[in-house]
Order: sequence, then structure tokens, then C-alpha cells
Amino acid sequence: MKKTRGFLLTAGLVLAITFTLSCSSDDPDNNSGSGAVPLPSINDNGDQTYKVDGEQVYIFSTSTTSPPQLYTSSADVVVDKLNFATDDIILAGRIENGKLSLDFPNIDHYYFNTDDIPRGFDEVGLSVNDCKLYLLGSTKGLVQLTPQTYENDMKAMGVFLYTLRTGEFIASGGTNFNLKKGWNLGYVLLPDKSVSVTPPSGLKWEWGLNCDDD
Repeated sequence: MKKTRGFLLTAGLVLAITFTLSCSSDDPDNNSGSGAVPLPSINDNGDQTYKVDGEQVYIFSTSTTSPPQLYTSSADVVVDKLNFATDDIILAGRIENGKLSLDFPNIDHYYFNTDDIPRGFDEVGLSVNDCKLYLLGSTKGLVQLTPQTYENDMKAMGVFLYTLRTGEFIASGGTNFNLKKGWNLGYVLLPDKSVSVTPPSGLKWEWGLNCDDD
């Protein structure tokens, strides 16, 4: 079994991005898109992948108390290259007028060995014009979060994972879970920062774009 790298660190990011959110007059029932967690499918190579079609993207800030707003621009979605020995742009999807579509590529040939990156498994981030794209799960929707309610309303964050093989892996906290060859979706669960590959039920899942400086 392989041990994951940095999975639980994502929980700290979830806390940061929800801490300064404030309320809005928008009605979440009017949001476009399904509000559901993406479901896996199998591509022509037999690898697991995910497709998203027409989901609304929200833009938010971790440094102000401004409420999340609808993202209305168009841009490519790319795979973050921090863990790949390449300068190539790896397209993962597209946003058109604020609506997200994802069609993940096969990235087997971008993997390489180092002492601190386990061969065949790693977290994979998504970026849009150097902004970070996240899948967020809350009880009432992003526009309803406030600094006073985020701890109760924000429940989980989706983290994309990629593996070169199907098998059992160990999360940083010692939890065992099975991943399928190709793309996987893991979850950091709040408030206990546990990790799972089973999506928590009863949440509204939305895509958030954070353009604050790292």
C-alpha cells in the first residue's frame, strides 16, 4: 500500500476559504447546475474519470468579507503542474460564461519519481488563469455562508486524486481507502478533518474559484 501525500493539509485550506465568507441576497434555489457531486465514469482506456457539464462557478476571496459572486468569464481549466516534470499546458476543461465543463485527460506520461512523491499516486489541483478551482460542499450553498455560520454550514471539500493503478492506499491520518486507476475524487470532511472517498450526503456541491495570492 502507498501512503498519500498532503491530503489532510487541504482541510486547513477549507477553513481558510470559508472563514471570511459573508451572506448574500441571492437565492440558492435559483442557482444553475445540479448542485450534485460529480459521478465517476470509465473512458475508452478503461480508466476512471469525471465529467462535468454546465455547472455554475462562483468566485470568492479569502482576504475580504465580500460574498461569493457568480463567475461570468470564459477561460481554460488546466491541471496544476506542481508535481509534474513538464512545462506543457494540460487542459482539463473549459469555463464558458461562468459555466464549467470538465473532461479530464490521461496524465500517466507526466508522472515521474522523486523521493517525496510516491510513484503512482498524488493529489491533482485545477487552475483557471492562475486561480484555484475547488469543489465545495455546504448545507445551504456558498452564497448563504457567513463568518458566523461557516463552521456549521461548510462540511467538505472535494480533492481530485490520480493514480496509475487500482489498489488500496493509506491516508495521512491512517484511513485506508481504495482508488481506481485514473482519476478519483476524495473528500476532506469538516470539522474533524477526516478523509474519505465516499461523498457525504445531504450537501450542496458547488465550484468555487479563488484568485487570492498564495
